[in-house]
Amino acid sequence: MALFDEFLTALRTELKAFVTAFGEEMKEGASQHLDDFVSDSQEDLQRWTKALGNGELTEEEFRVLLESKKNVLEIVALEKIGLAKVAHDRFVNGVMDVTLRTAAKTFLP
Repeated sequence: MALFDEFLTALRTELKAFVTAFGEEMKEGASQHLDDFVSDSQEDLQRWTKALGNGELTEEEFRVLLESKKNVLEIVALEKIGLAKVAHDRFVNGVMDVTLRTAAKTFLP
């Protein structure tokens, strides 16, 4: 459980850095919605990262599971943050990449 808590802390930090780099004007709204996204996804992330760390999932299998969360994130990006379509795609893919990198760094040797 402590390793998962470490992952969540690192993920929130990395996502805030991503949002800052993505665009200052959307920083506040996006940060809050991404924090909500992480909280809402916590149960799945905990189960998936445990399997990743135990070798029950490959990094690719983890990525596929993570992709299943894209619909929720797309709604946040389009409706709540108000991103244009081009920026939306970059935003969603960037969040997925940050999450995958952070999980791999935390749970894989």
